[in-house]
Amino acid sequence: MADGTIQCVRLLENRALFAADISPTFHGRDIMAPAAALLAGGFPFAEVGPLVDIVSCVQLNVPKPVLANGILAGQVMQADHFGNLRTNITAADLRNFASIIVSIKGRSAQFCTTYAAAPTGTLLALIDSAGYLELAVNQGSAAQMLDCDIGEAVSVRHRQN
Repeated sequence: MADGTIQCVRLLENRALFAADISPTFHGRDIMAPAAALLAGGFPFAEVGPLVDIVSCVQLNVPKPVLANGILAGQVMQADHFGNLRTNITAADLRNFASIIVSIKGRSAQFCTTYAAAPTGTLLALIDSAGYLELAVNQGSAAQMLDCDIGEAVSVRHRQN
């Protein structure tokens, strides 16, 4: 579990755990979140649904960023429908960086706490709601601005004052 070892997997089939109304496109809200809340409250895991053979499960291996010579090297993992680019660099990876410069495709992104903190049309970097370093453009698309694909290199280094 906490160490990455899977003890068992169950197929979430117990409809008593789901929200009353289920959207065909928002299962995180309508199925997963209510089930997780009930499980956190003590609902028996064995009653979630039938066991699944662990061998049939697919495990995604997210590459870890690499720190070498004061530069943290990561990559773009996902682009959302707004054109925001999520990287594999987390807020925890940045904890030893006081002031940073984020670079991608030869461009530097201003580090901000919110999208609106950067001028309209400006490339920015921030920590997204899931705790990952994200590249975005205020009221624009970073993916389009950078002509960027999944796997594109991203680097973080200390800002020299």
